[in-house]
Amino acid sequence: MAISSEEILSLVKGLNTTVSIEEIDEQSNFSDIGIDSLELFTLLLGIEEKYGIKIPEEKIAELNSIARIKQYLNGELCQTA
Repeated sequence: MAISSEEILSLVKGLNTTVSIEEIDEQSNFSDIGIDSLELFTLLLGIEEKYGIKIPEEKIAELNSIARIKQYLNGELCQTA
């Protein structure tokens, strides 16, 4: 099962953020568009719960866009399949 950008974007929509979803594309750096570290942490916790994947703390700083999250998650899912 591959995770799509749309699935991750739907989780971003669930954040209590002032960022307009229209501002976000797959390559957008979250900090550049106003998603702060707490919102990112909340997003990653939601991803861990939804997909049953533990994201190591040292990876959190690298997962700063939808594209990077998608790449990481799909890599992890391939390893566990």
